[in-house]
Amino acid sequence: MMRLLPLAASILSFFLVLRSGRAQAPAFFVFGDSLTDPGNNKFLVTTAQAAFRPNGIDFPGGKATGRFCNGFTVVDLIAQELGLPLVPAYHDPNTKGSVILKGVSYASGGARILNDSSVNFLQNIQPLGKQIQNFVNTRSEIVLLVGGEDPAFDLLSRTRSKSPQEFQDQVISAYKGYLNRAYQLGARKIVVFALGPLGCIPFKREGNILGANGKACHEEANTLAVNFDRALKDMVSGMNRDLNGAKMVFGTTYDLFYDATNNPSKYGFVNGRDACCGVSPLRLFACLPLGSVCSTRNQYFYWDAYHPTESANRLIASAILSGNKTIMFPFNLKQLIDL
Repeated sequence: MMRLLPLAASILSFFLVLRSGRAQAPAFFVFGDSLTDPGNNKFLVTTAQAAFRPNGIDFPGGKATGRFCNGFTVVDLIAQELGLPLVPAYHDPNTKGSVILKGVSYASGGARILNDSSVNFLQNIQPLGKQIQNFVNTRSEIVLLVGGEDPAFDLLSRTRSKSPQEFQDQVISAYKGYLNRAYQLGARKIVVFALGPLGCIPFKREGNILGANGKACHEEANTLAVNFDRALKDMVSGMNRDLNGAKMVFGTTYDLFYDATNNPSKYGFVNGRDACCGVSPLRLFACLPLGSVCSTRNQYFYWDAYHPTESANRLIASAILSGNKTIMFPFNLKQLIDL
């Protein structure tokens, strides 16, 4: 039980739009983990890397950019749909000057909300607290470019919990604190994403292969994710009530993920259970240079044991942009931008 929720708590992300004076900039500032990392980890000393083929095999030019995917991430696809450039990695030396006015991604593969849960990769990943600090740096640069004042920022203190419920409460509290800081820094339009069915990712599903359920989803992990998502939605609703002018959206693709992985043909996929790329016959682990790759990548929902393919990301991006209130509450992303 103790090891499931820390994994769940790592797969979170949020977008925000930074206000500048009276106008809102058409830009994305992205916080998260490997699902949204555009290549930050490529510039960090960490074992959580994707800056090698076959990652990026379907990216323009077949280039491995550090994205944990065969092609574009959800953030890339949303940016393209809205006419924005691909959101650059904060740690890329070229992310400076006027480039940052269109948005920056601080997402780091393996990142967690709590600093003391960032232990799996042993090295220099960027937990959410550090990502917020990096955003403060970017905001200071924006202030120099467009004018304004830079408010103070304080880090939250955290302690390790002893049970899944205590850990959940601790993560929600820390997450709320970080979102409050983002609000204080000028963010008003914020999209907070819930967890998906973590028990259905290939890594957890294949873990059941020797059990009575064969390759069924790991429902204990899914239950933890559902409980966490309920608490997260309550938090977002409360912040919308309490923060003047805040337009926070709660996004959940849990049902979409669950249905697509268990009924893939409904969404144009042939395989919703297995990883397209990975090491070992079951492709249980990350997509590494010596791993095997399926030839029909657009027919697979999962790229590796943890991350969706570009084809799956297109399905998810469409839901985020234009989905109904069961997916994006109370607004989808296009509605939020138009407010």
